[in-house]
Amino acid sequence: MYLSSVRIKGFRNFEDCSIILTKGLTVLIGENNIGKSNFLSALELVFSSDASDRKRRLKREDFCSRVPRGNEPPEVIISCTLEGFVTPEEMAVVATWMTKTNGQARVTYAYRCSPHGKLLYKKDEPLPVEHYDYVLYGGEEETKDSFEYDQLRKISLETLSALRDAERQLRPGSRSMLAGIVARFEMGPDDNDRTKAAVGQLNEALGKAKQVCDAQTAINKNLRAVSGPIFAQEGRLTPVGTEYDDLLRNLMLEVRSPNANFQGLEVNGLGFNNLVFVSALLADYERRRQGNQLVLPILAIEEPEAHLHPHLQRVLNRNIRTTTSASQLIATTHSTHVTSSVSLDSLVVLNRGLGDALQAVHVGSIFGPEDEKEKRQLERYLDATRSTLFFAKSVILVEGLAEMLLLPCLARTCARERFELDERGISLVSIGGLAFRPFLRLFGTSAIQRKCVALMDSDSPGFPLEHKQVTESPTVKTLREEFEAALLSPYMRLITNLRTLEYDIAVATYGPAGDPLAALANERQIIEALNRTPGVTPSLVPKVGEIRKRNEFGERVVDLIANNKARFAQELALEIDTEFLIPNYIQAAFDFLDGYALS
Repeated sequence: MYLSSVRIKGFRNFEDCSIILTKGLTVLIGENNIGKSNFLSALELVFSSDASDRKRRLKREDFCSRVPRGNEPPEVIISCTLEGFVTPEEMAVVATWMTKTNGQARVTYAYRCSPHGKLLYKKDEPLPVEHYDYVLYGGEEETKDSFEYDQLRKISLETLSALRDAERQLRPGSRSMLAGIVARFEMGPDDNDRTKAAVGQLNEALGKAKQVCDAQTAINKNLRAVSGPIFAQEGRLTPVGTEYDDLLRNLMLEVRSPNANFQGLEVNGLGFNNLVFVSALLADYERRRQGNQLVLPILAIEEPEAHLHPHLQRVLNRNIRTTTSASQLIATTHSTHVTSSVSLDSLVVLNRGLGDALQAVHVGSIFGPEDEKEKRQLERYLDATRSTLFFAKSVILVEGLAEMLLLPCLARTCARERFELDERGISLVSIGGLAFRPFLRLFGTSAIQRKCVALMDSDSPGFPLEHKQVTESPTVKTLREEFEAALLSPYMRLITNLRTLEYDIAVATYGPAGDPLAALANERQIIEALNRTPGVTPSLVPKVGEIRKRNEFGERVVDLIANNKARFAQELALEIDTEFLIPNYIQAAFDFLDGYALS
C-alpha cells in the first residue's frame, strides 16, 4: 500500500493543489518558499505518529492568504488517496475508507468553522479560529460514523526537519529514541537476570573504590549536617541504574570508520550523524512493520543532502530508495545532485505558473508510454548542472559550451537591460548538441508552466545578413512543427540566428541589417580574441578594416575557429565591453524572458 496523491485546499500557500506521489521514493523540488515544507506539514495533520488533538488545530496564519475571503468562512481540506492494498492487514485498515474508484481509499482532514462561529464570521475581520475544529473521515463523503483512529495509527509518518539535531535525538535519557528501538526487539530468555547480575557486580566493585567511597562519605556527611539527624537520608553513588530498562535508557550509540576506534556521536561529523539517525529510524520502521504494528510507514526527509558532500548525497539517495525498511519515502531538496540521481518518475516540481497559481508537476507523467525511450534519454542528460532548470524561474537552452561562456557576459555587459542570470533566476543549460526535444517537453501549459527559450543555430546555407535570407535546418523545422502549440503559449520560444553564434557576433552592425558594407560593430574585439586563440594561424587573422563585407568577415571568423570554438569563446569573453553589440536573436531571448515575469 502507498500514498498515491494528496489534494490540499486553503492551507498556507496551497490554494488548491493536487500532488501525485510514487510508490517508493518521491522527491519534491522547487525554489525557496514554494511550499515543500508546508506539504509535509499538511501530511502531518493526517498521518503524523505524534499528531495530538492540539497539534491538529490550526492558527490564523495557517489559512491560505491567497484565497479571497467570501461570505462563508474559509476551510482547510487535506485529502489523501491510498492505493495498492495487497495484504489482509492493509485491506482491514482501509475497509471503511474506500471510494467509488476501484482500488482507491481516501482519508480527509477538514478544518472548518462551527455553526456558532459562522454567525460571528465577517469577511473583513480576523477569522474566529477559536470556533474552528477539525474532523477526520474516510471515503469520499463525511458521515456520522466515528472515525477509526486505531486503524489510522497503523499508517505512520515520521518527518526529519531540515534543522534536525541528530546527536541530540540519539542522546541517552528518559525519552531515549534508542531505548524505544531496542525495546521493539525480543529479549533473550536470560537477558534480564544476566544483565542485572553483571551490573550488580560492577556497582559493587565501583562502590568499593577509594575515590568513590571518599566522595560518597563527604556527600552523606554534608547531607546529615543540612538535614539534621531526624530527616537525614543516606546517598549511594552507582554508575548505572540497577534495572534493565534503566540500562536501555542510558544506551549510547558509538560509531567508527574502518581501522579506527569507536567514538561518541559528539565527535562525529554532522553529515555522518544524519546518516546514523536515518539508519536508526529505518531500523525502527522495519521492526514495527514486521510486528504488524504498521501497514504503511512513511519517512519524510527535508533536505537529505544536509551536511553531505556531493558523492555522499548521491550514495544516500541511491541506497535509501532501494531499502525495504520503509514502504514510502518522501524527500524535499534543493540539491541538483539528489535531483539528477533519481528517475523522472520520482520527481515532483512545485512551481507557480500562469496566473501565479501553484502547480505540482509529476515530471514522469509528462511523458506517455510511447515516450519511454525519450524519458530515459533525458534522465541520462540531466546531470547536476542541467538539473538547475527544475529550480529556475526561467530557462535558456543552448547548444554548447560557447553559448555557456558568452551569454552570461553579454547579459551583464551589453544587453539592453543589463542583468545577472542568477539574480533573475535564469538557468542556462547546455544540451551538448541538438537533442532539444526532451528538454522542451518539460515546459508548457500542460507541463511545467515556466518560461523556456531554446537558442538554436539555423545552420542556414550561405552567409545571410538578415532573417528573411535564412533557411532553417531540417532539425529546427521539425521542432517548430512538433511544438507549434507550445510555441504559441506564454511559456516557450524557439529562436534561431542567421547561421551560428560566432557568425552572428561577427556580422553584427548598427547599420541596416541587409547592407553588406555596413560597419562591423564587434570587429576590434573579435580580432583581439582571434590573435590569442590557440590553433588560429596569426597570418590568417585580418587586420581591422581589412575585410569590408560583413558576410566575408563572418565567413573568415567561422573558418578560423572551426576547431577551437570553446577557446575562442573564452578569449572573446574577456573582450566583451559596453561597446560590444549583442546579436539580435540573443537580445530577443532576453526580451522574451523579461527577467522572470510571465507574459
